[in-house]
Amino acid sequence: MLKKLYYKISVAFDTILSILLRILLTAIVICLLLAIGHNSVKMVEIFGENAKYKKVYPIDDPFVMNTHVYGENNEETLVILPAFGLQEPVLQYKGLAQALSDKYKVVVVDYYGYGYSTDVKKDRTNALIAEEIKTLLDQVKVYRYLIVAEGTSNLYAMEFANMYPEAVAGIITINGELPSNVTEEKLKQEYDDNVQNIKIGHYAEIVGFGRIMSYLKPENFGIKQLFDAGVYDAQDMSELRNRIACAYITGDMVEEYKNLYNNKNALYGSKYDSSTPVLQIISSDVISEYEDKVSNGDLEKNVVQYASDLISNEGIQKITKIDGEKDDLRYLKFKELGQIIKDFIEGTYSNYISADYKTSTKKPIETEKKVDSVVPVDNTVVPTTSKPKKEVNYTENEIMRIEDNPTTGPNTPVKSVPVTSDGKASRNETTTNSGEVKIDNNIKKVEVELKNQ
Repeated sequence: MLKKLYYKISVAFDTILSILLRILLTAIVICLLLAIGHNSVKMVEIFGENAKYKKVYPIDDPFVMNTHVYGENNEETLVILPAFGLQEPVLQYKGLAQALSDKYKVVVVDYYGYGYSTDVKKDRTNALIAEEIKTLLDQVKVYRYLIVAEGTSNLYAMEFANMYPEAVAGIITINGELPSNVTEEKLKQEYDDNVQNIKIGHYAEIVGFGRIMSYLKPENFGIKQLFDAGVYDAQDMSELRNRIACAYITGDMVEEYKNLYNNKNALYGSKYDSSTPVLQIISSDVISEYEDKVSNGDLEKNVVQYASDLISNEGIQKITKIDGEKDDLRYLKFKELGQIIKDFIEGTYSNYISADYKTSTKKPIETEKKVDSVVPVDNTVVPTTSKPKKEVNYTENEIMRIEDNPTTGPNTPVKSVPVTSDGKASRNETTTNSGEVKIDNNIKKVEVELKNQ
C-alpha cells in the first residue's frame, strides 16, 4: 500500500518537474528570440541616418553626444539638462521646448548614455559631466545661456556654474536634486533601494523590455500625453519608441545613479553664486511628500527649507510652486511650466541683467575653473549713462523666501557690469547704489544703476 502511494507521489512529482522544466526552457527560448530580434532591430536603429532628432557632435573620440535646437533664429538661449533616466530628452522635452521657442533658442542636451549619445563608460562625476556639456555647447556655438535643469541635473548645473561662470546667465531648476539634504538617512535609504531596481531594469533592457513597455504603457514615457496634446506626430512616436528600445536603462545611467550620493556630497554646503539669478520650481506632490515625512519624523526639514539652503541672494534667487506631479510636468504641464520660466526671465532676471549683459552668441571664451582675473564676456561696450529701470512683474505663484526683504521686488538694484580697459564686459560683478563710474589702475569698472524715471 505504501509502495503504491510512494510510486504515485513519485510519478506526480516527476510530471510536475518535467512540466516546470519545459516551461523554463520555453521561457529561455522566448527570451533568446526576443533578445536576438530586439538587438537586431536595435543595431539598425542605432546606425540609421534618417532620424529627425539625431544630430551628434564628437566629444571624446569615438564618443559623441546628441542635441536638438528649437527656435534656432532666436538670440537668447536656454539649455535644458534632462532629468535622470530619460530615454530621449530631445523628444521628451519637445512640449516644453516648443512652449519656450517662440522667444528663446532652446538647446536640449542628451548626456552620454541618453538618446542618440553613445555610452561612454566613464565615471559620472559632476565635473566630468559639466565638461562634456561645455564641449557640446561650444560646438553648437552657444556661449552664454540660462540653464534649465531637472532633477539630478541641478547638481551638474551647479558644478557647471562653478567651472564656467562666464557661460551661465542664470539657473532654473525643476524639482532639482538638493545637495543640502544629503545627510537625511531616509532619503539615503530610498536611494539605496532604487539602485537595485535600476540595475534590474538595465538587465531587462537586453530582451527589449523597454520596447514592449512603450506599447503597453506609453504614458510612462510621455508618448500618449504629448501625442494627445498635438506635440507628437506618428514619426515622433516611432522615433521615441526606437530610443526607448535602445536606451531604456543604459550602463551610463546605472553608473550615474550609483554615483549620485558622491555627487551630492561633493556639493554639500554649496550655494548658488550670489550674482546668478536662480528660480527653483518645485511641484506640489514633492512639497507634500516632504511635509508628510517631516510629520512622521523621517526628515528634519521640508523641501522648501532645503531649497532655501542653496540661496545666497534673496533678491534674485526665488522658489516657486507648480501644481502637479513631478513625473508629469514635462508631459502634461509643459505650457504652464514654460510660462513660469518666461515670467521669471522677463521679471526678476531681466530686471537684474542689463541689456548689454544678456546671452551672447559670439566667440567662445577660454577660462580656467577658478577665474581670478577679469574675463571678457562679449564685445559690447557698457554704457555709462543712466536709463529707466524696468519694473518687475512677479507671478502670483512665486514664493518670496523672505517677503519683507528690502532688496526684493521692483526696487532691486541691477548688477553692475565691470569692463576691461578695451571696453569689454567682464564676469567680475558687484552691486552698487551709487550710480558712479569708478576706475582704478588695472580695471575700468563701470557700475550702472538703472534709476527710476
